[in-house]
Amino acid sequence: MNRAPRPEETSRSASSRQAAVWSAFPPLRSLLRLLLLLPVASCGRGEDITPPVVLFGEHECDVCRMIISDDRFAASALRLDARGRTEPVRFDDIGCLLEYERLPGVPPLLARWVSDQATTRWIDADTAYYVHSRLIHTPMAFGLAAFGDPDDADALRRATDGTGMTLDAARALHAAGRLAIPWLDDATDDPSDAEDAGHERHRPAGMTGSRP
Repeated sequence: MNRAPRPEETSRSASSRQAAVWSAFPPLRSLLRLLLLLPVASCGRGEDITPPVVLFGEHECDVCRMIISDDRFAASALRLDARGRTEPVRFDDIGCLLEYERLPGVPPLLARWVSDQATTRWIDADTAYYVHSRLIHTPMAFGLAAFGDPDDADALRRATDGTGMTLDAARALHAAGRLAIPWLDDATDDPSDAEDAGHERHRPAGMTGSRP
């Protein structure tokens, strides 16, 4: 006469069958474990993907170590720290952002923003419109201004006899060593020309304070 299996026997039998399946398909086991970890990794990369706070007049540029004081030309970014958490990176010049991207061994950036010179609001660095001119006097003399509106960019381009470009084009200029503007050493270039070229109308009333 057959007896019914005891609960502990049923449990052991199920465990044995499960172990047999795992041992028979090691790639499947690795795949399932990876899929279980993906949501955790995605959360670490996806949280707080917003521009970091920059305290103008207080925070230092993470490349040149100058105090970030002019919110018309600042840039910011997020990167992952060693524990997989986002941390801010701040720059006083768009050129310093490009400089950071070329530094060896630094963590890659998750997202990057530049200041819209017309509004001093953060805009996506990858989709912004850029103007490069020796008459655009930026903190580290890279001569690069960013805009969210192509009409604003074109107005400054015409006023400064500059060149309109994308971020990738600016990267190429920087890589070739032709982005920095040596206007400080040019006796024929009057720094007031930059204000006459349309900068004054974009200058905010104060340069201190914070911007999210």
